[in-house]
Amino acid sequence: MLTKRLSAFVVDHPWWVIVIIFALTGLFGSRLGLLTVQTELEHFFLEGDPSIEFYHRYLDRFDTDEFFLLAIKTGDAFSDDSLALVRRLTDRLAQVNHVKQVMSLTNITDIVPDAEGLAVQKLVLGETLSPAQREDLHRRALANPLIVGTVVSADGKTTAIFGRTHRVENEPGYRHQLTADLKQVVAEMVPAQYEAHLAGAPVFQTTYDNYVSTDLLTFTPVTIVLLAALMLLIYRRWRAVWLPMICILVALVWTLGALQLAGKALNQVTNIIPPLLLVIGLAVIVHVINRYEEAYLLSGDKKQAIRLAVEHLVLPCFLTSLTTAIGFGSLGVSRILPIRETGLLAAVGVMMTFAIAITFAPAILALLKPPKPKVATKRQHDFIAKLLDACIRAVQSRPKTVLLISLLFTVAALIGLPMLQVETNLIEYFKTDSDVRRSYNFLEKNVSGANAFEFFIEGQSPDSVIEPAVLRAIEATDRKSVV
Repeated sequence: MLTKRLSAFVVDHPWWVIVIIFALTGLFGSRLGLLTVQTELEHFFLEGDPSIEFYHRYLDRFDTDEFFLLAIKTGDAFSDDSLALVRRLTDRLAQVNHVKQVMSLTNITDIVPDAEGLAVQKLVLGETLSPAQREDLHRRALANPLIVGTVVSADGKTTAIFGRTHRVENEPGYRHQLTADLKQVVAEMVPAQYEAHLAGAPVFQTTYDNYVSTDLLTFTPVTIVLLAALMLLIYRRWRAVWLPMICILVALVWTLGALQLAGKALNQVTNIIPPLLLVIGLAVIVHVINRYEEAYLLSGDKKQAIRLAVEHLVLPCFLTSLTTAIGFGSLGVSRILPIRETGLLAAVGVMMTFAIAITFAPAILALLKPPKPKVATKRQHDFIAKLLDACIRAVQSRPKTVLLISLLFTVAALIGLPMLQVETNLIEYFKTDSDVRRSYNFLEKNVSGANAFEFFIEGQSPDSVIEPAVLRAIEATDRKSVV
């Protein structure tokens, strides 16, 4: 009874259906401009995991864990020209917004003996060095494990500038602006003959955000074009192309708009939802078009054909969509937030696609001219139908062969299953010739690298961490952690 009422309303009031769909599309579409991309790696930690709790305690006490590293291969890090460049860069980078501290050869301190024992002073004293002073600087810098690998390479040919940056919780775009400012300083101040590489958390995060956004803007149109080409190949007419495309694009707008209305953002995993929904949604809409044309071929009555198509497809398509949504929704029990959000978003998107396919597509068909009989029957003789008929005959005539081939593919897949590797180094996701990958490789090779880890040592009483025994333990831990 409900399906008959639905089909009757769609056929008798198609404009009402279209207006309602467009109104909802406008509501959801108005939120797309507010949709953001979330790529914070901490979102992949399990909820309640001690690691994330420790991380938050660390940030509460030390404000930030983010830094950038600028490495410049000058050929001689201790030459007057190189030191002058580093000095200018150090002063300029310290003025960049969100930069908390900058450390380089020209302002790093060193412990030296004096008349009273030991003294702490700048490693580089003065702007111009004599040959003897430069030789002494070279010797002291490369002999100090706190300096070599941090602000200068072991061979003395590469100098590095280390900068600690503020972490701004309520300003998601600050890393993008910070990275742009850092790159601008490098472009303006580093001579072209020097090889310069910039890396670190803000730079990586910005690059990763851009890749996620670019992938979304690239793969979604590519998927649409491929699906449109496939529909044109199968149906050989434009109606079968633009009608499904409009429906699945509306479903995509609804899904992404609902994501923003829920206060969520796209992330590395939910980024796959748009192409996924395009493919899943197309199947339901194709069923509607096929059933309508088959019914019209038999009855010759457009309205009756649409009613029969809707009444026939509501239940099976609903159950198909529901089981698909339940499958995605099962990811909602995951303790990993991006995976949980992806499962729930996909489930909502699948059901939205079903609702649009079973109402919006028939309403548009009700306003269009019915298909010509020769067009409706043409698909029985096309290449796809012949190919499917050949597959059916092969399965019926040689079932054992088909089962054997399937078994061989299954065995091959099972053999390859243990070879799967879990990759946690996000740098490996980038192409080897990408700027971020080349910068990280350069820093790994010439200085200490652009990755960091922190030890958090908390004493039970004031000044307990400066007790001699504790300091010795810290020193031993530090030495053992050096690879």
